[in-house]
Amino acid sequence: MTTGFAVRKNGSCLRTETDCGETVGGFRGCCPGGTFCPHAYNIDCCPAGKNCTESLVQEPRCANATWDLYDNGGYFCCPHDTIGFALAGQYDGCAGTGYSFGDQDTRLEVISSGTVALPLSTSTTSGISSISTAASATTTSAAATQTSSPSSSSSSSSGVDKGAVAGGVIGGVAGVALIAAFVWLFMRRRSRPQPAAIQDGNTPIHDYKYVSSQPVEVDGQGYRYELESRPNAPVHELPAQLPGR
Repeated sequence: MTTGFAVRKNGSCLRTETDCGETVGGFRGCCPGGTFCPHAYNIDCCPAGKNCTESLVQEPRCANATWDLYDNGGYFCCPHDTIGFALAGQYDGCAGTGYSFGDQDTRLEVISSGTVALPLSTSTTSGISSISTAASATTTSAAATQTSSPSSSSSSSSGVDKGAVAGGVIGGVAGVALIAAFVWLFMRRRSRPQPAAIQDGNTPIHDYKYVSSQPVEVDGQGYRYELESRPNAPVHELPAQLPGR
């Protein structure tokens, strides 16, 4: 817990602070919450139940590192955005913005300034603003690109769908034509006369002869119609008319 001198505030202390009571002219002494403020020397902010005045006089400092330390015959502190002065030439005071100093009020010099985070410079702020603007523009551009992407995808998808439909139609027509060609070739082959099958050597050959439907009786004449086969057989001349039955 930080120990040090109390701050002067015109009006009241914060709820998170310890109110050490009124000093003069509406000012009050305030210490960080949880500290104790003995009145032995000005107003100190010490751990509860302890008196740290002697050590603070040897090494003066504010109880809050952001406060400014002043000396008006005794150490006291003011918020960093106020000005320490001697009210009526003797009492401790901190003047905020718009405070009207009296003829007997004396401004005091800062002994030790509080460590407050400095605001960003104008150039730095401008740079950050430019970066923010650029980032915003980039985000807007990205959003616009994302917005336009669906339409592009839609157009591309539409083109792909049309191409697929056209390809399907052409493929269907080609398939029908191919089937028709196969059917035509098949019918043409069936209409051609088939060549006689080559019989296998093991298949018996049958010689079918024509047989008259009416029976014919062979005559009993002993005429020889076939030539003799002897080498010295006489020459025979067939009669001009065969004898009838």
